[in-house]
Amino acid sequence: MNPDKVIVGLYGAHNMWYVSRRCYNGVNTDFYTLTYDDNPDPPCESVKYMILDKGTPTKYLTNNRDQYEYDTAVTLLSEMIAPRKANIIRTFNSIANDIEIISHTHVKIGHEIRPLSTLNIDQRKRIWSILYPKVFDITKPDDIMSIKGGDYIFAISSCITPLITNGGIMPHEERLQSTIEQVKSIRRVCPDAKIFLLESSPLNFDDIERLYDHIDYIFLFDKNIINEKLASINKSQGESYVIHSLLQQLPPYKLFIKFSGRYKLLNRFKLEDLPLDKPTFRITPKEITWSHKGVCESILYSIPYTCHERLMNLLKDIYIKGPYIDIEHCLYKCFCANDNLSEINAVDELYVIGNCSGHPGLYNRV
Repeated sequence: MNPDKVIVGLYGAHNMWYVSRRCYNGVNTDFYTLTYDDNPDPPCESVKYMILDKGTPTKYLTNNRDQYEYDTAVTLLSEMIAPRKANIIRTFNSIANDIEIISHTHVKIGHEIRPLSTLNIDQRKRIWSILYPKVFDITKPDDIMSIKGGDYIFAISSCITPLITNGGIMPHEERLQSTIEQVKSIRRVCPDAKIFLLESSPLNFDDIERLYDHIDYIFLFDKNIINEKLASINKSQGESYVIHSLLQQLPPYKLFIKFSGRYKLLNRFKLEDLPLDKPTFRITPKEITWSHKGVCESILYSIPYTCHERLMNLLKDIYIKGPYIDIEHCLYKCFCANDNLSEINAVDELYVIGNCSGHPGLYNRV
C-alpha cells in the first residue's frame, strides 16, 4: 500500500456517483466501499467492497436515520480499512463533509435539502470549484478570473432551457443534445479551438456533466441580473451582453468565432477559409430583406483580433442603448458601412445546419 494515498471510505446509495466522483479527480486515492446494492461489482475501483444488508431497525427509519447509517458505516468501513486509517468517510454522493448531491437538481447542505437554482452564489461557486472548475456563474465582470485563451475561440450563445415567449420551443433534452452535437462538430473540424458555452438558462448537474468534457469553459448567466433584464427586453441585447462579457476577459487570439445554439458545423467547414485579416460574414443584401437594409447573418461569424475593440464597442453599444433594429442589422452597419463590403470576407455559405427558432422540425442550412 502506498502510504501517501488518501484513504476514502464511501457508503450508501451511489445514484449520483458519476457526478460526485469528480471531487476526487487528481487525488491519489484508495477507495473502500460499502453499498446497499446487491450488485457484485462496486461502483468504483475499490480496495475492498462489501454489500450492506438492510438490517436497519424500524425505529431508525424515521428517527435519526442518517446518523444511524453513518455510525454503522463508520464501524464497518473502519474494520475494512484496518490497520489503515480513513482520511474521509462519506456517502458516495457527498462532495464535501457538508454537501451531498441528492439529485440532478437538488443538494443537501448540512441538514437542509435545497434546489441548486436557489443556492446563493458563494454556495454555487464552492460546488463548481469542487466538481466543475471550468464552470463559472457570471454575475459581474470579475467573476471571470484567469482563463486560458487560444488562437481560435468559439463562443456559443445558448439558452438550453428556452423561453416560449422569445421563440425558443425546442424541448430541453432536444436542445441539450443539439448543443452536445454542436460542440462535437467543432472539435471534429477544429480540434485545437477553445470552446466557451455562454449559457443564459439554468443548467442542472446532468446537463453540465454531459457537456463538461466536451467544452473548455461554461459561463452561466442565469443568476446575472443585468442579463436577465436585457434578455427579457430584447434577444439582441442579451446576446450582446454575454459575448461582450467574454470578449473583455479574453487574452489576444487570432480569430473569434461566434456560433449560435441549435446549429452544428458541416464537414465542409474549414477554419482556413476564414481569413485572419478580415471579418467573415454571410450577407443578406438589402434588396431582399424585409427592412430593405443590409444584414450580416449572426448564426456564425468570425472576427480577427485586429477588430476586437471594434466588436467590443459595438456589442456594448447594443446592450446599453438597444440595437439598431437587431444585432444582424447592427453588424452590417458597423462592418459594411454605406454598403461597402471591401473590408469583410463575404461568403455565400457558412457550412452550418440546425433548427430554425420557432419552427419545430424545420432545418436550416446556411
